Amino acid sequence: MNRLTALEIHNKEFDRKLRGYDEDQVNEFLDQIIVDYEAFEKQIRELKEKVAQLSNQSDTRSLNSASDTRQIHQRIRELEIYCFGNAKD
Repeated sequence: MNRLTALEIHNKEFDRKLRGYDEDQVNEFLDQIIVDYEAFEKQIRELKEKVAQLSNQSDTRSLNSASDTRQIHQRIRELEIYCFGNAKD
């Protein structure tokens, strides 16, 4: 599905017919739509950036958590060797 840009909405031309709509009213309404459309596009961009930031933070935490887990397992093995003479598997 092709998304319209605010500029495409602004530049859209319609055929004129006898007994058609008031062109000024249509243009005013389209101007309101453009303002909303631009605001929504900005909000979508900001939310996508936030998702990317949070995703990167989550990836970093996962890596740190995996590293912490490996360190804990290594420390347990060391303690088993120290206490019992060999590591339990």
